[in-house]
Amino acid sequence: TDAQLDINSNQSIACAKDAKITTSDSLFHRGLSLIGVTDVLIDGLNIQGPSVGDGFDIAIYSEDESNITIQNCTIRGVGKVSASTEKGHGLLFTSNSIIEPVIGVSGNFNITVVNNAITDIKGHGYLRGDAVYFRCVKGGSIHGNTLGNTRRMTVALTDHVYDVKITDNEIFDCHLAGIDLEPNDYSGDSVVISGNTIRNFGIKPEGQTGVQYHGIDVRSMDYVSISNNVIIAENDQAENCINVINRADKCVISDNTLICNGHASNGMHLYAGSGLDTVTITGNIIEEFTEYGISSSSNGNDNILIDGNNIHSTRLDAVKGIFVGAGQCHISDNIVKVDALEAIQDYPYGIQVSQSKRATIIGNQVRIGTGTGESTTGGILVYISGVGMAGSVFNVSDNFVERVSTEPTAGRGIFLWGRTDAKGVYTAKGNQFRNVQYELAHSEHMERVGVTEVSSVDALSKVNRHNYSVWKNNETVEVLGYHSAGDGGGGTFFWDADSTDAPDGGTIIAPFNSTGDGRWKRVYSGAVN
Repeated sequence: TDAQLDINSNQSIACAKDAKITTSDSLFHRGLSLIGVTDVLIDGLNIQGPSVGDGFDIAIYSEDESNITIQNCTIRGVGKVSASTEKGHGLLFTSNSIIEPVIGVSGNFNITVVNNAITDIKGHGYLRGDAVYFRCVKGGSIHGNTLGNTRRMTVALTDHVYDVKITDNEIFDCHLAGIDLEPNDYSGDSVVISGNTIRNFGIKPEGQTGVQYHGIDVRSMDYVSISNNVIIAENDQAENCINVINRADKCVISDNTLICNGHASNGMHLYAGSGLDTVTITGNIIEEFTEYGISSSSNGNDNILIDGNNIHSTRLDAVKGIFVGAGQCHISDNIVKVDALEAIQDYPYGIQVSQSKRATIIGNQVRIGTGTGESTTGGILVYISGVGMAGSVFNVSDNFVERVSTEPTAGRGIFLWGRTDAKGVYTAKGNQFRNVQYELAHSEHMERVGVTEVSSVDALSKVNRHNYSVWKNNETVEVLGYHSAGDGGGGTFFWDADSTDAPDGGTIIAPFNSTGDGRWKRVYSGAVN
């Protein structure tokens, strides 16, 4: 009652087109079983469970073997649906000892799964129902398969998996995650996920609530590369196209296309429950998210590079293009468009960095729409709070910020906000703006270093138009032009905090709509043209 066919070492099974292993009841647990064998090829086998009711628990079961190739097989309708068993796997590779694989002792080595069709994998709840499951595997390839309609994960890698490539597979109709990397004991590393197409993930099995509705889910596994995948959300229960959490260090996410379709909340979500260090996110296309294009949060995140991504959503409920919630980060050369008019969310920003000790935000193009409050929306927001954030350093330079608004001018271009006891310093130069009312604002706990630039005299009058903005006496700003940058009417202005001089529009500039003290005064000598 264990398996219909047991395989020995050094065997090749080449099957005719109509060769089939099947069962009409649950008499056999496995269609085919390999235990402790080496050098086996299985080519063209057809394993089918019944169309209704329970069949095999597992189509092909492999334990502690090496040099196994399974190719050109068709596996369909495998698994059990009764509440008491909760079983179902297309291909299951595991070990008698859950430790790192050691040749001659335990584990699986050099496993190849190529050009198979594995679909309709059953299971009750969410504990079973995987097309391909790797545990205790060192060296493997899952390539060119068609995998779909799975009750749980489509491809699942768990404890002690090393040096595995998951490439060029078609993955569809996943009840939970399309590809799941989740060792229970923080073991395993060096996994490549590339060239896959994942559609309609997070369908959610009957009665299940909560977790892991992601296209790709990486948890507690280091040195993972995720590149050139296409991930498409097709139902409202989808959460993140890519999810990376816990101790998943040295992760590279590049050149993927993530289409949220108004279903998935986030294109990409990073969360450091127990540390997430040195993550590179570059060259990705992220479209139509409902909350964040890229979200990175929690104090464990550090050394996050976000470079050269194209992030766009016209959804009314989109909040941020890029959000980094903690740690050191470098955000550069991204195109961020969150441009829905009359957005239903408050505080929408193209890029927001919060509670970061050191951040560089340079060379980005940001286009932002209109939120529920005109003055609460903007291009780039840097925010720190609490004594632990004292000494934070920010460089916000060479960015272009444009507002899409029902008002001629509205909202902020760049806002640097430090709350009580959170004293930070910043550099802001070379930024350009279009259709924003306040190009640059900072709070009293943010101190400028280096040169601050604004585009025009009108922009100069609005740099401190926020309740928390305080400029120091004699602090200077470089104005790049009178009406616009480069028209010859610019110059250096200093802040005279006590002045009540009448503004003249050229040498003395009063803050916008202000009747109190304080004037910007031009630094010059000789006659004024």
